[in-house]
Amino acid sequence: MGIIQSFVSSVRMEYALEIMGRNSFSIADVRKAFGIDPSEPQLTTLSNVPYTENTLKECKDTHVLVAVFPFSIVNMRELVLRETADMVFSPKFWYKSEPFALSLGETIWQLIRKAPVPQSYLKTLDEHENIFMSKDDIMPKARVLVYTIVGFYLAKGERMFENVYARCSDRDSFGVRLAVSGIGTDGIKVTNEFGNRRHRDLCLVPVRKHDSH
Repeated sequence: MGIIQSFVSSVRMEYALEIMGRNSFSIADVRKAFGIDPSEPQLTTLSNVPYTENTLKECKDTHVLVAVFPFSIVNMRELVLRETADMVFSPKFWYKSEPFALSLGETIWQLIRKAPVPQSYLKTLDEHENIFMSKDDIMPKARVLVYTIVGFYLAKGERMFENVYARCSDRDSFGVRLAVSGIGTDGIKVTNEFGNRRHRDLCLVPVRKHDSH
């Protein structure tokens, strides 16, 4: 049943990118931004997108479709510092030994909202989590947000979420919830300073659940 559902729900990559248009971060964009050379198993994994045609059409103006590769935040930071003089990452690197920053993740397609949820500012963590109950969205991993923000900037010159912080599903080694900023004047920031508190610049930038799950 699960295999059949996954097959029925999937859309071929080429058609998915056609639907999403410029609101996509393709394998070609990944190569341009990060210099990653995908393996054959990775290309096979990404050949189908785990969203239905209806979901993609529903999200084509509100989300970006991102080809996510196994690439840690520490890897991204090292690459950017080596390849560009731009202030892409904040000089504050408190998280260099944190498990969330060393995690490689997996090869996967993600639909990420391209603008914050308007009603999500000035909300506590509990209030943010309640927004997602019985809905199609989840909080993103910090790694996926950083990957998307940095990737779009390097490949397309676009600054996503420049003046806000997006709450993430990850916690630091002390159990404090994380948030990620866009690339502002001081570069992208990964912070634990908000914790469970509300803040005027703290919002939600959700990821759409896969239709095949």
